[in-house]
Amino acid sequence: MKENYGSRLMPSILRNEAEINPKRKFAIIARSDNIEDGFVEVTFEQITRAVNFVSHWLRAKFEDGRDPPRHSTITYVGVPDLRYNILFYAALQCRYKVFLPSPRNTTAANVSLLQQTQCSRLVNSIEVGLVAKNLQTALPDLLCEEFLSLEELLAVPAREFIYDLKYEDVYREPVLILHSSGSTGQPKPVVHTHGTFATYDVRDWPTVAGRINHDGLTTLRFAETDSCIYDVFPPFHIAGFLTKVMVPLYNLTAPIFGPPLRPPSGALAAEMIRLHKPRGAVIPPSITEQLYHEHDGADLFKTLDVLLYAGGPLPQVVGDEISKYTTLCQFYGSTEMSQIRQLVPLPEDWSYIEFHPNERFQLQLVEEDMFELVVFADKESERTSSLYHNYPEVREWRTKDLFKRHPHKPNLWKFHARRDDILVFSSGEKLNPIPMETSITALPGVSGALVVGQGHPQASLLVELSPSTQASSDPPPELWPAIEKSNSLLPAHGRIAKTMILIADSKKPFVRAGKGTVVRRLTEELYAAEILKLYTATSTKKRAPISFSPSSFRTEDIKGLIRSLLSEVSVDHQLGDNENFYVHGLDSVKTTEVAGHLKDSLLAYKPESELTWISGETLYRNPTIEQLSSVTLAFLNDGIIPKKRDRVAEMKAKIADYVSDLPNALETSQTKKTSETFSIAITGTTGYFGGYLLAEFANSPRISRIYCLNRSPTARQLFEKQHPQNTADIVFLQVNLALPDLGLNKEDYNKLLQDCAVIVHNAWRVDFNLTLPSFEDNLCSIKHLINLSAKSTLRPRIVFISSISSTGVSARVGSPQQTIPEHIVEDLSMTMEMGYAESKHVSEHILAQSNVPATIIRMGQLSPSSTARTWPEDDSVPVFLKTCKALKLLASDFVDTVDWVQVDQAAAVVNDIVQSEVRSERTQNLRFYNVVNPQAQPWTALVELLSTWCGEGTEVVNMQQWVQRLRELEWSDPAVIDKFPALRMLGMYDMSSKRGLAHKYSMDGLMNASKSMANVTAVDPETMSTWLQRL
Repeated sequence: MKENYGSRLMPSILRNEAEINPKRKFAIIARSDNIEDGFVEVTFEQITRAVNFVSHWLRAKFEDGRDPPRHSTITYVGVPDLRYNILFYAALQCRYKVFLPSPRNTTAANVSLLQQTQCSRLVNSIEVGLVAKNLQTALPDLLCEEFLSLEELLAVPAREFIYDLKYEDVYREPVLILHSSGSTGQPKPVVHTHGTFATYDVRDWPTVAGRINHDGLTTLRFAETDSCIYDVFPPFHIAGFLTKVMVPLYNLTAPIFGPPLRPPSGALAAEMIRLHKPRGAVIPPSITEQLYHEHDGADLFKTLDVLLYAGGPLPQVVGDEISKYTTLCQFYGSTEMSQIRQLVPLPEDWSYIEFHPNERFQLQLVEEDMFELVVFADKESERTSSLYHNYPEVREWRTKDLFKRHPHKPNLWKFHARRDDILVFSSGEKLNPIPMETSITALPGVSGALVVGQGHPQASLLVELSPSTQASSDPPPELWPAIEKSNSLLPAHGRIAKTMILIADSKKPFVRAGKGTVVRRLTEELYAAEILKLYTATSTKKRAPISFSPSSFRTEDIKGLIRSLLSEVSVDHQLGDNENFYVHGLDSVKTTEVAGHLKDSLLAYKPESELTWISGETLYRNPTIEQLSSVTLAFLNDGIIPKKRDRVAEMKAKIADYVSDLPNALETSQTKKTSETFSIAITGTTGYFGGYLLAEFANSPRISRIYCLNRSPTARQLFEKQHPQNTADIVFLQVNLALPDLGLNKEDYNKLLQDCAVIVHNAWRVDFNLTLPSFEDNLCSIKHLINLSAKSTLRPRIVFISSISSTGVSARVGSPQQTIPEHIVEDLSMTMEMGYAESKHVSEHILAQSNVPATIIRMGQLSPSSTARTWPEDDSVPVFLKTCKALKLLASDFVDTVDWVQVDQAAAVVNDIVQSEVRSERTQNLRFYNVVNPQAQPWTALVELLSTWCGEGTEVVNMQQWVQRLRELEWSDPAVIDKFPALRMLGMYDMSSKRGLAHKYSMDGLMNASKSMANVTAVDPETMSTWLQRL
């Protein structure tokens, strides 16, 4: 008889198989918790007798023998044995739906679930009687019945129970309720129907040539009639339910039920595989790793046709080894949508998922290189989509699972994290904690690890020791080397400092979901007080002074101290003596911490009053171990306090260094005109201004092709997400502008040489605390783009997005007001005293002395567009305003005039300039433009509005008083810095408070080159008010 795959009901399959093959093996079960007592094979005949018996038993216990109200709910709580199957199949025959909560849930969680599912009937095995008692105490109306033992159920006599329902009549009926894992919070019930499970039974799903489909049941379907599989997941988990309850019916493959009261482990799994030789296994990563470390682990894996790991990531080194011996696949799915179909990966790609091309899904860009999996379902996918049956009203399911694309195989995706898992620090930096947690949990003696830090300035690590490990209030000594190793794989902002480790209390075990994974949010709540104490202690703790002999301060001592301080804030301890801290991840918050600790370390030898010169600025001016140790040693040995650097001499030296080996440009006609259309290259399109520039260029009919040069590999996805209707010819290239060939292959580099008429250089590091040496990579980019232009027969013009800070925004105190011309400014001292401005000015001089066409656009302060209305979070204006609001203190003279330009209007101006330069005959090699708002408004016109926005009681003071108030705050406390973010830019605001008269800017050339300047609107109170709504 032809099977109607995809429309079979489980009770019907059971009944039919019992009639045709009554002695066929249904499952293998342990006789007891002692494996030496052996195992028993249970047949389809035995299971069917037990199911029919329990069908009558349920009606007798709960309905006095009558038919139950259709679809009413019965809850079953028990140990993970064959009784789950028996009760579930029996309930289906009675047309109940069954709720299977985890016995590990708290009573409160299960009470909530019972209330949500409107359940008033509960069956429990004797082993979990206390769970049932606690539930009945909380819910007095709950009817509870103790279930028979498995031995009793398998010995009952045959008794008929009529079941003649047809799939088409009942496929929409609810039959099962599982709950979400609760990995990120409280579990939620998910209702499944007959139709949900029928989608697993579809056998005509398309195949891909040379590949094998992977959808759970297909992967565990074997030709041999006596095949078996081993799964350690409990039946109340979707993976365990699939393999223990569905597989024996849909696949006729027998599941192995291990000792029900023995917790799963690698040792137990090894015994099961040795005894029964299963064809497949479904195991969580932690137990897979334990199994790998068994003495015969490799031999055990060789006996398996397939190993599915589920519930989390598997360490790469372990998976690499296992994939040599068996097919290794990830069981990816969820209670809500079941499993999404995949292709079995090739051995070398075991850690990646390749979704089946016939599935309806999208990987949608979230940010940078992270994509969220979105699954679609509708009436058309009714036969194949479990999601459609579980949530028939949902057309789009956002999984909240984030993936990263394989660097070379675009169809492969690696699970990265849950959106709920991603930590966002107070600095705005983000971290996926999973790699660190996976690495630490794999250590002997560790049963759990949790990285926390949401809203804090840095990450901390909560470690749960296994019961066999001696609990201690201090981290065990072997833990730190493992953390250091894991730190090397993390970005600097996410590394764990030695002072930020907390050992969990053995009396407060981590909260875990049914599948054994740590429930992040609930565990954090459990340890909220301890975590807060850890961060508070870190921000206020004084470092013990160093113990050197005052007469023998040596360079090695001080270098060792500085290296140690940097390591404590997670800067690589192998940092070279002459490598820049800020290239290796040191940020403003950690700069403050290192400066404070350096000062504390020296208190034994110098009074605090003599150490005031040590501040964050000290590190910014001496950003290498060599430099910082040199000034520290000079102070300790000779009492020399470092002098203020000669920044003008430093800038002159940089200019001379870069100009000395500029290339000679190819000889070309200086009057050569470009055709009606032309191609351009642009750097830095993923940033705030760059995104607007790219959109403006993409809408220009004269620009035939755009080459986008970015460090990020996902610049294309980011642009397509923001501009889905774009039809422009855009080529995205991943580059490293600090390299001579921009990090491109020869073919791509040659395309730029042959095709680009203009290079718009917008990419630049934005950090107003750093000194000029920290911008070395940016200066290299200028040199390498000059080389590119010089090699090209098209002689592309470099359009450099500079800054008005490169010429200073105001005169010195007591000096007359100046007008900044539209040409080079020779006086280097006019530049604002910060590395960002100095690097821009140095670049202007390098370009001016090069032999390639160049246009320098000195861009003023940008403000939100009229539509987006959002500031970049770390821009100096919103940082100032947020601090004003927190301080209840507003500066009456933050700036003299508000000559800001809205970012979309500024992008239009740059496009005009580019078009103008290409139309010209290039008789002038070098041009300058100053882009500020010609309709400048006085800052005082905004003070009343801003004072109201800051709140009642806000005091208005001058800028010097405002800065002084800021200085009085506890600048070494990261929590204070988070509340008053202007502390991160204190030097810049201090400089602004000591300014003279604001510069004026010549703009005659700009007004001729850009018709869009006529559209630049003034920043009035109404405009500012709309921006404030988004702060």
